[in-house]
Amino acid sequence: MAQIPSLLEEAVKRLSEKEKGWKEFLPKPGAPQPDSAGRAQNMQPAAGMSGGDLAEPDYKARTYHARKTLKSTDGLLTWLYDPIKTVSMVDAKNNPVTLTFAEPKT
Repeated sequence: MAQIPSLLEEAVKRLSEKEKGWKEFLPKPGAPQPDSAGRAQNMQPAAGMSGGDLAEPDYKARTYHARKTLKSTDGLLTWLYDPIKTVSMVDAKNNPVTLTFAEPKT
């Protein structure tokens, strides 16, 4: 079954016939790449470094910046949120690790 071109594809095709440079936006023939999952190896840390995998033993230990207000562009919706300031974690060797986040500007 032949695929029906979209209006956008048709418009780009017409532009590519009139204007130089638009041909690079046309789809290239060929087989699509198959889906794949990204993954990385959990490497052994160098001597003196953290133990790798991080875990947050108690989410209640988080600290927060002052409450912020975020409004939608039309002003109809308003969100109040508490930006996270610090998260206390431990690594695989039970060493404490603290993540500190800057205060948001908006």
